[in-house]
Amino acid sequence: QKFLTDNPGLTAVGLYKDQESGKTTERKGFLEMMERVSRSDVDYILAKNNTRLSRSTEISSSLNRVCQRYGCKIIFVSTGEVYDPTDRSQVLMNSIKAAVAEDYVYQQSELSKLTHLIKCREGRLNRQNETFGFRFNDETKLMDIYEPEAEIVRLVFEWYCFENKGVTQIGKDLAKIGVFDFYIYHIGVFSLFTKPL
Repeated sequence: QKFLTDNPGLTAVGLYKDQESGKTTERKGFLEMMERVSRSDVDYILAKNNTRLSRSTEISSSLNRVCQRYGCKIIFVSTGEVYDPTDRSQVLMNSIKAAVAEDYVYQQSELSKLTHLIKCREGRLNRQNETFGFRFNDETKLMDIYEPEAEIVRLVFEWYCFENKGVTQIGKDLAKIGVFDFYIYHIGVFSLFTKPL
């Protein structure tokens, strides 16, 4: 909002928000934004930064193609950078950023899985060690990812690392989408950051 106030030559024609990760296209707001750009009446997309739009090289390429076709540029509000998807050098740099973001998310996921596997095999984890996003499997004696909660963990990770939200704000945002009630959200979110793997 402040960016629009500081740049009166720009007029907002839509506001698109998502709670889901930038590594998926299964985002209602993202898809609505892409559809709006395809009407050829949008000059700029405003986004806090590159990772708010995409954490996937595939999605980044798709967004580039749509913006190229319909003459839309992207302004990253956090830096003031204007990204032109018709400029080959900018496209190359954006592709590198998308690959780094995608790899970072992948590495964090793999590291978490490996840590749990090692601790399970060493007998250091059992049902009492279940954390939010994981369930102990009695048959394999390993921690399995519990997808309904794991998606929330991914969302909290993105808010914390890439939107610089603090624990209190994350708790409030989770409460807004019905994840925790007001009484427990501070404890619940704090434990996501403090419980050892």
